[in-house]
Amino acid sequence: MSASNARDAPLPLIPEHLRPYLITPAAYLEQHKSENVAHLVVGTVVIGNGNRKGTQLYTPPSPPSRISHYQYPSTSHKKPLQHPQKVLLVQRSRHDYGGLCWEIPGGSCDPHDVSILDAAARELTEEAGLRVRRFVAVVDRQRHEWIDRGELWRKLTFIVEADDADTFADGEDGYGEEQERGRSPLPRVRLDPEEHEDFVWATREDLMVGGVGERMFTWIQDEQRQVILRALDIVEGVSSTLP
Repeated sequence: MSASNARDAPLPLIPEHLRPYLITPAAYLEQHKSENVAHLVVGTVVIGNGNRKGTQLYTPPSPPSRISHYQYPSTSHKKPLQHPQKVLLVQRSRHDYGGLCWEIPGGSCDPHDVSILDAAARELTEEAGLRVRRFVAVVDRQRHEWIDRGELWRKLTFIVEADDADTFADGEDGYGEEQERGRSPLPRVRLDPEEHEDFVWATREDLMVGGVGERMFTWIQDEQRQVILRALDIVEGVSSTLP
């Protein structure tokens, strides 16, 4: 699916608590003008557990008026996940800023994005060839912000389920191992070589030990790893309260 087709496609399933992000990036910046936010960046934590049929992901119910004060249930309130959750990590091109560092798919919102969620879906398609099937939650325990050239940038990260844009992988691009274990294939990732040169599906344990096999993770900022771990907390239902 091309970037233009991705923008024309309808948005995927969106839970009620993410409706505040169905506004344009410009409208969001206007709402937060007093906080001096100049630029908005989006990221997606793509969740996969190798069991595409019957995947048990926790979708939060409609929260109180303030998302930041909203409670997630503990593991005692949900069935255990059948397979370990995996997240998609992509490695930046060696010729780009932060070359060979690992991250989640994402990028800056564009003027043509009809909403913040549309921007997140577009970036995932452009960078990994994946289409968002369902938005699950926003990772919003603490704002990820930084100063660049005297201007404040803010990053919003969303947990999503995704499909590959065309078909599912069939034992190629490293997915044969998943099939040998009797699991349904993870979506097929198609990288933009101008931006990324490798990818991996990583578990919480991989994030804690710092790599998968011979791939060792280097991050531009450790905040990226912390955001992914918080996303796994939400998905696995072990997060208590968003402060």
